[in-house]
Parts: sequence; structure tokens; C-alpha cells
Amino acid sequence: MPAVKPIHDDAHFVRFCAPQGYPDAIRRLAWRRSTLRLQILLRLGQERSSEELLYIIDHLGHATDSARHRVLASPEMALYISARLNESIPDADIAIPVLTRVAAASSAPEYKRFSWTGMLPLDYLPLGERAIRASGVMLSDPELVLANDRIRLSSPNGGRAAIEVPIKTSKRPLENCVVRADRLEPVDGWRPFSDLFNDGNVSVNLDQSLRGEFLTVLAETVELIKLVMPAALEEMAETAQYLSPIRSKDTETDALPSFSSPTVPGVIFVGIERSDGSLIDVRHLAESCVHEHLHNRLYLLDEALPLTVKTANPRLYFSPWKQTTRTIEGMLHAVYVFSHLAWFWRNAGEKIDYLTQFAADNVAEQVEHLKTATAEIDTDELTPAGCRVLSASTEILASLT
Repeated sequence: MPAVKPIHDDAHFVRFCAPQGYPDAIRRLAWRRSTLRLQILLRLGQERSSEELLYIIDHLGHATDSARHRVLASPEMALYISARLNESIPDADIAIPVLTRVAAASSAPEYKRFSWTGMLPLDYLPLGERAIRASGVMLSDPELVLANDRIRLSSPNGGRAAIEVPIKTSKRPLENCVVRADRLEPVDGWRPFSDLFNDGNVSVNLDQSLRGEFLTVLAETVELIKLVMPAALEEMAETAQYLSPIRSKDTETDALPSFSSPTVPGVIFVGIERSDGSLIDVRHLAESCVHEHLHNRLYLLDEALPLTVKTANPRLYFSPWKQTTRTIEGMLHAVYVFSHLAWFWRNAGEKIDYLTQFAADNVAEQVEHLKTATAEIDTDELTPAGCRVLSASTEILASLT
């Protein structure tokens, strides 16, 4: 992959911290991550080679720089590499999406057959540029065939008919098959990206009716973000590739949880149902998507330029948002995210009449929380890069007040 220029210089860093967003900086950071992942794959190919790994490395070499990056940047590649580093064999529901992405990206895909043992759920399974949605269907001992024009998934034990999709996207509709999105792709039913964190939430598998309703809300959300913060929508191709729907297990709450994690970069977990079963509205879905995008933005920066100083006895700060104490990492993320969100809603209120009051209330609440939070932070626990992120966030706060 080509050398990636850093964003250490003042001009790039200032624009990264600006609330409008800066897609070029996010691309630089994401390409840096992809370059590191490729180096890991090459090292693994030398140290503990396998037929599967050699296929991936060889065909990445036959992809354009852009196509190679899309494969390496995918969340499933992060899990694939993690499994290989831990000397385990990646499960079929990760290996198949990685292999088919690689085949679709290659300019010269060769005929190859791979097989696994066990049961493979087909509730949601990516196959190259498409994904299978077959709710409740399982495939036993799956066998994958990659050819120069098609992808074939079948079971040698018979039962369900083989699945075939073109290796490149075509306009021909296929049963139980959808064309994948490059950002905010709902991946309900895909087990590796379900909520398995024992955090009081549970993943939601959408039925056909609810999925149709949710996709309508999501499309309106995309238009809202595009109008208010278009650069964020462009950046989400790197930071919010997958949207995993969740809901709280607590049937007494109307809270709409959302979170993301540096261990699964590019995935945002978003609460889409209230306790009464009603679907999230556009305002709250936009808030959750932008919120988690901003966390992933900061995760990317922290990988290249650490933001905090690791200490044996980290100080705890009171978080007005969670009404509990948090470390400096949590507080810096909160100040950064909520200052940018307040800017988002200030602009939304100015551009969209029906959001004026909602936006004003939201901004007023966040301003008070931000004043409380920023008054307590000890900059001795921040690196120079972390100090610059904090300073930029307090400048946004000042502009809002």
C-alpha cells in the first residue's frame, strides 16, 4: 500500500478537531490502520501460513490500492486478524466474509474451494458485495467456492439449495439477497457483530416489517446528517461501516442505548426500540449515529497519536452525563463527543425549523454538562495531542455560549 502521510502537522490537526469534520484526515488515519493490518497479515503468512491466509495475501496483491484498503479496513478483517494472532482458526462467519471480500476486490480471482465444519447461520452473511438474509436458516459444514465470476456457498450434506451470487455487483435481484452499503449497514443477525458484552442490552433481529420501517427512518437520518454535517457522513465509511441494532433488557426504561468499542472498530451499536416496542425516531437515531461516529473518530486518532498518559493511579473525574466517575480517557471522549454533538444540534436548529426547539434544549443541556466536566480535567494526564483535542472542544463550547 502507498505511504500514508500523518496528520501531525498543525493544519491537518486543527481541521481534524474542527466540528465540521475533515474526511481527508480520517482517510489518512484509516489507511494507516490498513497498512498496519497488511503488515500483520504478511508476517503471519511467513510465520504460520495456511491455504486460506495465502489466498488472502495473494489476492490482496491483485487489488487496487482503494479496493485493498476497503478489505483491510472492514470490521471482519479486524476479527480475522485477532483470531490469527491468538493462534485460533477464524470461524466461518468471519472467514467467509473476508475471503469473499478479497475475491471481489481482486482483479484476477482464481478458482478456490474452502470448507468448514459445524453449523453456519444465514440470518445475515456477507458474500462479497452482497449479503444473504435467510432468517432462521442454518447451513451444515459449509463449503465455499470462489471462481472468477461467482461465489458459491453450499453444504455437502445436501438440504438447503446452494447459494450463488456474482463476484461483482450486478443489478439482477436475487432471493434473500441485498447489496451491501458502504456505511451504516444494518447487520442484525450477524453473530460476530451482535451485542455479546453482558452490558444490559440485547441484539435485535429485525423481521421484514420492522426492517422496512427502520430502513425508512435510517434513510431520513442519513439525509439529516447530510444536511447538517455532510463531512461526517463521508467519514462514516471508515468509522461507522456497520450498524448493529440493540435494545435495553430493562423493559421499564425508555433509554435508547448506544456504544462503540475500539476492539471492533467501524461498528456502532445503536438502540432502536423503546421499552414499549416503538421504533427510534430520526432525531434520536441521528444523535446515536453521530455520537458513535465521533467516538470511532477519536479511536482512530488515539491509535496514531496517543491522547492520554498512562499512570499507575489514574485520577477519577465526575461525569455529569453518566452521573458517576470516569478516568481521563472517558472524560476526554465525553467532552470531545458532546461538544461536537452540541455544535451539530446548534446547526440543525438553524437549518431545520421543526428541530429548532429540540436542538435548543439539547444544546443548553450539553453546554451545562460541558462546563462542569471541563472545569475538572487535569491536563497533566493528557499528551500534547490530548491537550489539543481538549482545547479544540473547549473552543467549540465557547462558540456555543
